[in-house]
Amino acid sequence: MTWRGSLIIAFATMFAYLCSGLRPKTTFMSCMCAAIITCLFLWWDGVHRPIWIISNTLILSNLVGLALAVLAISTERIRFLQSIIIEYDKKIYSFLNEHFIRLSQQDTLTLLGNRRGFEQQLMDEIQYTQTYKKPFSLLFIDVDYFKLYNDCYGHDQGDQALIRVAQTLLRHLDDGDTAIRYGGEEFVVLLKDVQEDQAKVISQHILDDIALQKIEHRQSSIADHLTISIGLTMFNGDHDIGYSDLLKQADQALYHAKSMGRNCYYVWNREQAELNLYSDLTQLERATQVLKKTV
Repeated sequence: MTWRGSLIIAFATMFAYLCSGLRPKTTFMSCMCAAIITCLFLWWDGVHRPIWIISNTLILSNLVGLALAVLAISTERIRFLQSIIIEYDKKIYSFLNEHFIRLSQQDTLTLLGNRRGFEQQLMDEIQYTQTYKKPFSLLFIDVDYFKLYNDCYGHDQGDQALIRVAQTLLRHLDDGDTAIRYGGEEFVVLLKDVQEDQAKVISQHILDDIALQKIEHRQSSIADHLTISIGLTMFNGDHDIGYSDLLKQADQALYHAKSMGRNCYYVWNREQAELNLYSDLTQLERATQVLKKTV
């Protein structure tokens, strides 16, 4: 066996380690078995070779090939683990981003939504209703005499009262409906795919539920317990309307509910709104004329 032959055998062994696709342990065992069989064959055939040739050709090449194979696999594993880590980093970043978005759109006291994310949701619902003609209702809710409640019982009790109102609203919502804290003691409820009669029934149930809880309110001039007023407006998709205009309708209905004595709901209607607008303009015109005469 010449030194060239020894090199060929050594390189062939290392090539087997790197390119066979077998695990290093399996390749090592196979090559060592081949080395033992080769030594036995040479001994049986009566061929005598220096021990350094056999060790360099059969054993050393196996060890070098094993080291190279382990190194190659380690590099592949590192790259594989890095790809997994990068993928998990992306998922964690996406999850945290969604979580922070949800937190930014959630009221920290009542855990309802807030007005930050509600505008887009309402605009989407308006477009959906205009396309599929499935009406929805918007309830604008205000806690009656809440400032007096805070002054009398303190802000901590006021916060607890708002939480109970929020929990009450959630009890009367179906899947897909939304309740948010609009600000202060004001709430907005979106009832999807309902007719006006259904929205009225839900509004009355909410009023009754609040009344049955008997949340003490000694400063209220309409009851000895906490009450709410509700302004209700409907949208059936038969005309274009914006987010602010729809909220304005519900707010006007809430104003009428308060003018009717509070602790009730009022349904917005266009004729009444136009009549009120005409009345307001008339009063403004009279006030202007009086001011001119005074001047």
